[in-house]
Amino acid sequence: MANKQIPELSYLLSEVEKRYGRRIATSTDFESLSVIIEHEIGEMLSCSTLKRIWGYMTMKPTPRASTLDILSRYIGYRNF
Repeated sequence: MANKQIPELSYLLSEVEKRYGRRIATSTDFESLSVIIEHEIGEMLSCSTLKRIWGYMTMKPTPRASTLDILSRYIGYRNF
């Protein structure tokens, strides 16, 4: 999981995994989560964006506020 030093981000990613139903660890998981988010809340996050935020890819840029907001809406909050 990316950015473990930021408690709020760690909490968000953990809650997304709970909602998803399991740990997100494979390329297929990220692709599936991308489709599920779009289907359930009507907002798009690419699997590449999800991979970066989870630290699955070597690049670890600071996530955009809009990305964090979409993940927060997926778990039932209005925004991050």
